[in-house]
Order: sequence, then structure tokens, then C-alpha cells
Amino acid sequence: MQPEPQNFLDNLSALIANNLPEFLLRLLSIFILLLVGRWLALRLSAFVESLLQRHAADKTVTGFATKTVYVLVLVLVFIVALTWLGVPTTSIIAVLGASTLAIGLALQDSLSNLASGLLLVFLKPFVVDDYVQIGSDNNEGTVTQVKFFHTELNTSDNKVLLVPNSDVMSNQILNFTRHGHRRIDLVVGIGYGDDLRRAKTILTEIVQADPRILPEPAPRIAVNELGESSVNLVVRPYVRTAEYDATRADLLEQIKLRFDEVGIPLNPQRPLRLLPPLSDAPPPDPALG
Repeated sequence: MQPEPQNFLDNLSALIANNLPEFLLRLLSIFILLLVGRWLALRLSAFVESLLQRHAADKTVTGFATKTVYVLVLVLVFIVALTWLGVPTTSIIAVLGASTLAIGLALQDSLSNLASGLLLVFLKPFVVDDYVQIGSDNNEGTVTQVKFFHTELNTSDNKVLLVPNSDVMSNQILNFTRHGHRRIDLVVGIGYGDDLRRAKTILTEIVQADPRILPEPAPRIAVNELGESSVNLVVRPYVRTAEYDATRADLLEQIKLRFDEVGIPLNPQRPLRLLPPLSDAPPPDPALG
């Protein structure tokens, strides 16, 4: 009678010899399935993207829907592959159901970002190519992508900034692009002794000479405040959002140059007169004088 270890090895060798071809064939089939599934996911996501583009959907919805279709197809292919390996589908569903709570607790922040990403796509407070200010840190930039867990911004200094979607939805969203034009707000201070009408005329000429200033809404130039040392005027023209920074800088330069030419100082300061310190000694008694 052969010893038990030898019987075990013989049985294992026989099991491998009998089932190895079938197991290798099944692995090969699964490998092919995964390749075909990935190809199908790419094709379907590309089809969804082209379909949405033909219907003039914005880039935010298109990008989000494309990624969703890609991920869902891959998950479906993975489940089919497990079934081919002999894992019952009911077992897969049971495992997923049992792990849902643990996954939810472990990924609270990620799920919050995912839910916020869905809200951003459907509510559309901004879309791709909008210039916005978002998040708790008031981050500014042009929206390049809205992904599952974060929103990607391209900042004015050409940096890529990723803002968590939950941070975007839990704070105010300032969209500078929605209306296509933006107001420039400038404050110009002149002295009380300077010619107010002359100053307003110069500001009007500067604004009217710039072709980037929009005629509607009409620019506004008016006295905004009588300060302690200056009369403060506001200059409020509208420009296209893309031309905001350049126009604002040029207006400031022109205002400084023109006011220097006519001799009107900008933002004059109130002069201060320093008094000698008070003495702590008591005043002299007149009776002793």
C-alpha cells in the first residue's frame, strides 16, 4: 500500500493532467473576451460621443457620458468573465451587496465627489470652456473637464488645477462666461480742487476710443463717493469676457497718461500735520509767577 503523500501527489497530477487543457482554454477565452470587451467599450463610448456632438450637446455632458459608458461596459465584461470562470452570478451579486456598506464607509469622500459630479453635469452651473471661480479657496480658471471625482481648471498662469466636486458644490460658483460679456470696474480718485467735469470728459473719451468697449450695455462714468481726500469716480464699461484682462490694463494705462498730461493727480492723499507730543508735567501755577 502506497503512503498517503504519494497518493495525494498522484491524484493532484491526474487532476491537473485531466483539467489543464480545459482550464487553459477557458483562460484563453477570458483573455479574448476582455480584449473584445475593451474594444467594444471604446467603440461604444466613441459612438456616444459622436451622437452627442451631432445633437450639439455641451462638452461637459459629452465627456461625462462617454466615460460612464466606457466604465459600465468594462464592468459588464468583467462580470461575464467571472461567470466563465465558474463563479455564479448570484454569488457575485451577493458579494457586491455585502460589500456595499463597507465600500460606502471607506469611500465617503469619493462617493460625495461622484454625486457632486453628477449634479454638476445635470444642473450645469458651468460647462467646459467657461471661466469660473469655484471652491472654498475661490479658485479661478477655465473649465477643461468635469470628471467623476473632480473638476479640472486651467488657470490664468497656465497651470492645471483639480478641484474636488464636493468642494465645488458646497461653495458658491461664480461664472464669468455665462453671459458672454463682463463689466470692468475701475475707481478713479481726483482732488476736491480739480475740475470734475474735465475729469469725466477725459474718462469718456478714453472709453469711447477703445473699440473693444461694447456699446450695450452702455458704459457708466459717474461720481461714486466723496472720500476724505478725493472725489472717487467709477468707470464701468462692458467688454467681451475673453478681452477683459487686456482691456482693463489698457484703460488703466490710458487714464494715468491722460491725467498726467492735463495735470490732474490721481488718488490724492490727505496731508498729515504732526503735532508735538503733550508734556506730562502739570501747567505752571499763575499765583507763583
